[in-house]
Amino acid sequence: MVLCMVLMVCFSMTTAQNDLKPVTDVNTLTSKINTEMKKVSSLQSKFKQVKHIATMKSDLISNGNFFYSKSDKVCLEYTSPMKYLIVINGSKIKMDMNGKKTIYDVSSNGLMQEMVTVISSCMTGNLKTLNSKYKIEYFQNEKEYVIKVYPTDSIVKNLIYEVDLHLLKSDMSVSSMKMIEASKNAKAKDRDFTEYIYTEKELNGSIPADKFNVQK
Repeated sequence: MVLCMVLMVCFSMTTAQNDLKPVTDVNTLTSKINTEMKKVSSLQSKFKQVKHIATMKSDLISNGNFFYSKSDKVCLEYTSPMKYLIVINGSKIKMDMNGKKTIYDVSSNGLMQEMVTVISSCMTGNLKTLNSKYKIEYFQNEKEYVIKVYPTDSIVKNLIYEVDLHLLKSDMSVSSMKMIEASKNAKAKDRDFTEYIYTEKELNGSIPADKFNVQK
């Protein structure tokens, strides 16, 4: 149950895929991403979450505020259609719905810890934290780099089919992140996914420490 909730959770609109071209100099791009990430101590933005479930007629839309503090603190503060809070701080996750707080320590659960690493890494663009359990492909169009992350570990592959990460060329910040769920019976276009679209981003601003509080 906890893992399903994390999966459902886990910066402009996603660019059409048919104009993408492979990045020819991957080493230069990854070096640039790492250099830019070192400059980021914090990030806050608005976000729109699109939850697509193939069996439903319409997508589920949520909105809220996103906060990140280097190097492993993430907060998703949902404001509509309902108030909901998810905080990832190191190995701990706090979920707060209508004042009912639940805290999990994933350090003893290898799979959940791996999922938290994937979600945090892709939401922030900090791909250097991903290890050999993932295959990464790099593409680009006129305005963005599009990075596709595929799990190679057999257990993780049963949960995640692909993660698409969009970085703006103008400042290398994340514009959107889409997590596509695995399904043995679904074709690629019919897979369920959760997409986060980030707007009004502010880099290295002051974020109250209590945004990342994982205590009850």
